[in-house]
Amino acid sequence: MNSQVFEDIKVVELCWAGVGPIICSYLAYFGAEVIKVESESRPDPTRTMPPFKDNIPGINRSGFYGNLNSNKLICSLNLKNSKSKDILKPLIRRCDIVVESFTPGVLERLGFSYEEVKKLKRDVIMLRTCMLGHSGSEMNRPGYGAILSGLCGFPLLTGYPDTEVAGTATSYTDFVAPQFALASLLMALDIRSKTGQGRYIDQSQFESSVHFMEPVILDYTVNKRVRSRDGNRSSYAAPHGIYPCQGADRWVAIAVFSDEEWLALCSVMGRPGLAEDEKFATLDLRIRSEDELDRCIEMWTKNHTAEEITELLQRVSIASGPVADGKDIHKDPQLKHREHFKVLDHPERGKCTFDSPPIILSRTPGGMRMPDPCASQHTEYVCTKILGMPDDEFLNFLSQGVFE
Repeated sequence: MNSQVFEDIKVVELCWAGVGPIICSYLAYFGAEVIKVESESRPDPTRTMPPFKDNIPGINRSGFYGNLNSNKLICSLNLKNSKSKDILKPLIRRCDIVVESFTPGVLERLGFSYEEVKKLKRDVIMLRTCMLGHSGSEMNRPGYGAILSGLCGFPLLTGYPDTEVAGTATSYTDFVAPQFALASLLMALDIRSKTGQGRYIDQSQFESSVHFMEPVILDYTVNKRVRSRDGNRSSYAAPHGIYPCQGADRWVAIAVFSDEEWLALCSVMGRPGLAEDEKFATLDLRIRSEDELDRCIEMWTKNHTAEEITELLQRVSIASGPVADGKDIHKDPQLKHREHFKVLDHPERGKCTFDSPPIILSRTPGGMRMPDPCASQHTEYVCTKILGMPDDEFLNFLSQGVFE
């Protein structure tokens, strides 16, 4: 394999849950050495989240944790033990990037503020990512992506207008914020290569994620209109929705953006008379009659499979696609072509499927090399082989509970 773009970059990951581990996983995908510091006494919470291999819970059996932490080495350190500093400090001295995602103030109390970290490595790049950033009156508020999704306003737009707020079903912001952080790290690495100077990066996941609410914010700013739930409908497309198909819980998504597409849809449905109906003649009229319009679409879709409808509509350039479940995604021919899913052999779970990065670089494609580590799996290796610690010193730390 060709050398990777980050293969000379060394990262210390002081993160758990979603955002921090995702950031570091991208660096690891493309060759960075990422050493994840995690405590056995307080492990990453995603280790306890399903799905579990064979539906058997266990600290090393979570596929969720696995997908966020592949390609990494792990060093178990109890940072509340003062002796752990004697291991974390040399790890930082040899690294290029420190990424941490604890609540503001935690690292300061442990003695690893940016000022202290910079004393250990003059040109270090330190990325600190948390819910609200590291300044302001609310900065110490703890929380996870589910809380932040609400703070950003996403749940207010999720669901139907005549029902209660539905929520986003996952910590939506956890999959938004990492992209901004990665861009800032790339800029910091570029600056360091030219100037020899490191950088301190303070990411507010709130500010990163609220970018995705810009249309709603602008609508209020300009029109004083507070947007709410629209279900599957759109103000600039009709029909626009999810429609039932043949089979148990099978659906198809259809979006029609122009009158020309509407005429094509009527033709495919075998109902040219709909195109002549005055209630559906223009986009504005279709939106006004959307309930009746949806019933007409459903009468057609329920007699076909989602795949049949998708093929028919895409032939005439109408946006459409099956609503996929996990099995559909796993069998998707496009994902198979791009080798998105990789099977790796995990020490406890055995052969498991992992997601590859969605980006393929032409000369340094990156990808999956190692499965996620079991708890404490690489602690001895990191200490004795990477840091060069004598065996008796390692055993002494072990006896003092540093690795718990």
